Amino acid sequence: MARSPAARGRLPGCFRAVKGLLPVLAAGTTFAAATLAGLFAGIWVSGRTGQPLWVLGGLATGLGVGGYAAFRLLIQSI
Repeated sequence: MARSPAARGRLPGCFRAVKGLLPVLAAGTTFAAATLAGLFAGIWVSGRTGQPLWVLGGLATGLGVGGYAAFRLLIQSI
């Protein structure tokens, strides 16, 4: 069945609500991934050097980078 040209560009009703959530999900995923990557990097460096403050440094760096990236994604989607 061929759809009309006007109907090709539109999403079905159930997908229109999800389309608005995609930037929020992408920003949240980016924030979580960057935070976990920073935490694990801090744990790894801490294990190598024996200095436990690297864990906090890695976590803070991950939070900062993830927050900045999430903010950029949300602002870009507006």
